[in-house]
Amino acid sequence: MNNIYRIIYIIILLISILLFQQGDLSHTFVSSYAYMQGHFSDFYEYNQKYLSGNDYLPIIYWIFAIWSAPLFFLDLATSADTLHHLAQINGNSPLIHVTAIEILWFKMLLGIFFVATSYFIGKISEIINIEVNPSKKIIQVIFITSPLAIFPIFIFSQYDIFGVFFTILGIYFLIKKRLIYFALFFSIAISIKYFALIIFIPLLLISSKKNIEIIKLLLIGLAFTLFQFLLYWHSSVFRGEIFSLVGGKASGATGNFFSIFNINLYIFFAYFILCLFLYRKKFKSEESRYKAIVFSPIIGYGLMFSAVVWHPQWIVLITPFFALSYIYLRDQKLQAFCDFLGMLAFIWICVNRWPHNVDFDMSRLGALRDLIPKNILIGSDFFRPEYVYYALPVFYAYLFSPIFIYFIKRVRCLNLGIIYVRYFLSISIFILPAIFSISVSPSFAEKINPYAMLQFSKIQNLSEVSKFPTGAIMRGAGISQRILMEGNALSALSVKFATYNRQNLGTLYITIYDNNKKTLFYRQVNIKDILDNKYYLLKFPKNLVVSDKIINLVIESDSESPQNSISVWASEYEASLMQAPYYQGAKQSNGILNLTLYFD
Repeated sequence: MNNIYRIIYIIILLISILLFQQGDLSHTFVSSYAYMQGHFSDFYEYNQKYLSGNDYLPIIYWIFAIWSAPLFFLDLATSADTLHHLAQINGNSPLIHVTAIEILWFKMLLGIFFVATSYFIGKISEIINIEVNPSKKIIQVIFITSPLAIFPIFIFSQYDIFGVFFTILGIYFLIKKRLIYFALFFSIAISIKYFALIIFIPLLLISSKKNIEIIKLLLIGLAFTLFQFLLYWHSSVFRGEIFSLVGGKASGATGNFFSIFNINLYIFFAYFILCLFLYRKKFKSEESRYKAIVFSPIIGYGLMFSAVVWHPQWIVLITPFFALSYIYLRDQKLQAFCDFLGMLAFIWICVNRWPHNVDFDMSRLGALRDLIPKNILIGSDFFRPEYVYYALPVFYAYLFSPIFIYFIKRVRCLNLGIIYVRYFLSISIFILPAIFSISVSPSFAEKINPYAMLQFSKIQNLSEVSKFPTGAIMRGAGISQRILMEGNALSALSVKFATYNRQNLGTLYITIYDNNKKTLFYRQVNIKDILDNKYYLLKFPKNLVVSDKIINLVIESDSESPQNSISVWASEYEASLMQAPYYQGAKQSNGILNLTLYFD
């Protein structure tokens, strides 16, 4: 049975590796090529010119540059001339279309760090397994099958695993009480992602109660970060960019931090209490010390996720500690079920918070992108956005779930089957809909989402804010709007109607003319099919190609009474929009209709 589990595991892992990639990986390893081309002191200036800049300290780019050496030796790396050309035609877009060989080569690097992290997690579990608990092998399997590790590393293709590896290496030496090595490896981890500092401080307070030693170890922990700052402080581009990413994620940046209504004040207070408790705590046994080493990072990172606008790849930071927590959990079936719920909530949030980014669209940048169809559906077609608010509390509760489950006294009941099934089901939450979105026919996709074929169109909104409805559309009092389009191949148009939450009867007559009064499109619509405060989609049988980019939309009705008529939502007219105001009958208004245009 175990062999079947392993085969399915490898198949799912290969699908993740081959099918998906988020553009940050390509941008980062292509940025590292600047080192191989001799741009050391001007690294940040060079990449700002051609690749929209870099957000991280140089260590990440050093790791990628070293790994890229064989590609340069075999002439398989994308050339500088090609990169410059792509930068020009893409407007310095970071989504560089590199080769499949490059993508797989750098995903292999992520895999190496992943396996190395698993190895040291096993070494740690071997040391701290004082009671009769899951074996070292099972703890390693729990980590390598963690859906919230597989997703950010092999699907999302992010490199936070670098920092996780050095974090786990530091904890390995902390458990062995070799504190200098503990601080040195955390120094590397902190310079890769500053978040490692959040758990370094509590772990530091577990490791020593001597103030002088704590300060010395803290300085060692910060040393490698400070070294890199000094190395590039001469660069104004470096100074301008290096804090932009982290600074933009802080949710408490605005408002009064000390306000009783600011949740981050309480989160900071909880973190302070954690640190104070660990500083004052006298560990009477090695087992209690090991428990603190495992659970304090879960609390620290859980508080961090609760305080910032988190990014999907960060979730891998917490997964090693979730794996190690299985050693102490009484109800491990419950934790496996929580892992599934956590993954479900995580995916639900990601595909709605970052559509066309942390989404099925990652298949468009994967290693097999030239061999597979483009996805038609996106994540929010399956994971409906109106339910995100239910997913959020589930996800945040999941972050602290090992702490809660630790206090549930039940018989241990863990086996490899439970661990693998949790992995299969959890990863399938994303992979199966993603494969379906690639293979589904356009007609079937439109049954799921009428806008499916338009989700990748260029969109022009005449007016997104609904301020007031136009007058009733009746016989002799139609609505017309002259539209200056941003493209010349219009594939669809949607209009936001107001039905006043009542059942109206009659027929709408919708016509689109060009500037020479030639009819481009005509449709009759039963007014009963119009929904209140919703956009009604007009999808054209073929694109409306208009050379001068000017069309005229006319909406008329056979209704005789205002009490049996509908309106179109509109907002105030703004001359800066370069659009004409709409007309009601022959009378010019002072507004613009709520319209969305879709271009092929």
